[in-house]
Amino acid sequence: MFDKFKGMFGSKDSLAGASATTLVAEARFEQKNGALGKAASLFEQAVRTDEGHADAHRGLADLYLLQGKEDDALRHFERAVALEPTMQDAHYQIGRIYLGRKDVVKATRAFQKELEVTPKYARVHNDLAVAYFHQKDFARAIHHADEAKALGEPVHEGFLKALAPYRR
Repeated sequence: MFDKFKGMFGSKDSLAGASATTLVAEARFEQKNGALGKAASLFEQAVRTDEGHADAHRGLADLYLLQGKEDDALRHFERAVALEPTMQDAHYQIGRIYLGRKDVVKATRAFQKELEVTPKYARVHNDLAVAYFHQKDFARAIHHADEAKALGEPVHEGFLKALAPYRR
């Protein structure tokens, strides 16, 4: 079924000399159809074609994250947001990587940037609450945990209990 649509972009051989935008479109197609190796190769080709193509860096970052290659993912997420600061979810992914590494200061910065792009992103509020909690900024942790809940994000009960003594 998908072969009929695949022909829209031509064969892989005909992608030589293709624009980065065409390569990214083909990579997304391959990614959605489970051909992650082909997708990665096409995203890499797109980056080589146009180092300044934010979506190509984002695509590579997503695939590296799936593979657990956090350093590579982080490098490409950071390049993507440097090129396109309003790219949705990219700052969040950067924050998640830093939070996992227990670098709560960098995680907080990334989450705050994501909220500038997507203010009602419940999951970001939740993770920002965790980052503030680890920095002992309990007022902000409470604010963001409450915001996450108000936006429909399930906030862990144990976390809410840990915040309880700091509520006024």
